[in-house]
Amino acid sequence: MSYHALQRTLVRLLHDPTLVERFKRSGPTVLEEPELTPDELSWLEAADPRAFTTDPYRQGRVLTSLVEELPTASLLASSRLAGGLSDFFASVDFHQTVREDRPLRLGLGRHLAQTGEDARALVALETKLMEARREQARPTGELCVAQGVSWLRSPSGTLELYEALWIALTRTARPLVEAVLTVSRAQRPVTSLGLDTEEILLIEPDGTGGFHVGQIPSGLEAILKAAQDHGTRRACHEAAIVSGADADETPEIIDEMISEGLLAAHTP
Repeated sequence: MSYHALQRTLVRLLHDPTLVERFKRSGPTVLEEPELTPDELSWLEAADPRAFTTDPYRQGRVLTSLVEELPTASLLASSRLAGGLSDFFASVDFHQTVREDRPLRLGLGRHLAQTGEDARALVALETKLMEARREQARPTGELCVAQGVSWLRSPSGTLELYEALWIALTRTARPLVEAVLTVSRAQRPVTSLGLDTEEILLIEPDGTGGFHVGQIPSGLEAILKAAQDHGTRRACHEAAIVSGADADETPEIIDEMISEGLLAAHTP
């Protein structure tokens, strides 16, 4: 008996009415789940199709939690999807994500990213934020990247777009998901980002349980990467010098990063 395959298939049927219809018309081949046994396929075929659609609010509940993870990407991409955000549940991305036992938030991100380079950049940023929220304790060294701090390289203009969409959401004074659905009614053209140039975005805890996104120069990125890879003050010092910092100023730069909560120093 293939419990996991059966569970995956039930999840897909419960969330995608179009799959229920295709299964009813064409039989088990549309399920694309080779691990299902003949008995399990018989059980599914014998079920009343209406049993899979008794909860009309299921998609909405799931979307609520997913959109909270990807608010700006959802806002930007929703008007570009023929059926809005609910399109996700009938998409290849949804079914593949379930079959691979991956988090649905990543599947939605992959789905939204296909609507444009600007949406793809926002998905990458908000995926980093997801990781920051779920980060486990980091290994300690002499000098390491502080808990909750991370960074990524994005096309130029990503931060400006992200901030503009957040302003549009907060102006509604509504709960986040409701704000996304309200603002998303307006058609949004693809934003022209600097795809040939990059900006380095820093994610750090904001002290209130959330995260702040800002921009840093490549020299600070080099120091952070040295702390992440080597965990020593010496490695950070060398990275700063290679990036163009004066040797006499480097200790002050590193100490300032510690005081600002970007680096964490540990005494042996």
